[in-house]
Amino acid sequence: MHLHKTFILQGKYLAEEGEIQFENAFIDGTKIEANANKYTFVWKKAVLKNEERMFPKIETLIAELNIAEIKGFSISKETIVRDIETIPVWLEEEKKNKNIEFVHGIGKRKSSLQKWTEQLTEYKERQEYYIFSKGLMKDRNSYSKTDQDATFMHMKEDHMRNSQLKPGYNVQIAVESEYVKTSLV
Repeated sequence: MHLHKTFILQGKYLAEEGEIQFENAFIDGTKIEANANKYTFVWKKAVLKNEERMFPKIETLIAELNIAEIKGFSISKETIVRDIETIPVWLEEEKKNKNIEFVHGIGKRKSSLQKWTEQLTEYKERQEYYIFSKGLMKDRNSYSKTDQDATFMHMKEDHMRNSQLKPGYNVQIAVESEYVKTSLV
């Protein structure tokens, strides 16, 4: 059973038994530094900003595809993921129909079909990363790539006094009627 559910069930049981009345709770907390690299942070604002900047680029690419007489594709922010997944399939069919071979390396000229395929693949990967990051952060503002539970915050011990953010956990303890409940915030 998940630890959070265990605490909830324990609290309900103690309340039913009359052990706690939810009247006086004494709360204390501290920050504990995580064992994570301090240079691997991902910020929510940066993810949202980069995602927002990517949409016009995709729209421009789709317009370029439409100008190239590839009809039937329109894009909106609500259907962006579906379109990014369907257009490369269509481009792959065009590659087979026109018998175009993709090239790699120095001195080779890429066809426009190959450029479009590579750009859309890159946009799809970036969109998946943005979705992953937003799902991981939820109500937090940051996370560490090496310890995804850690959030970047100011610590009490700042020996260099430069207000550097470090990955850490905000641990809180609540006590009522000699029963202790802990949580990570």
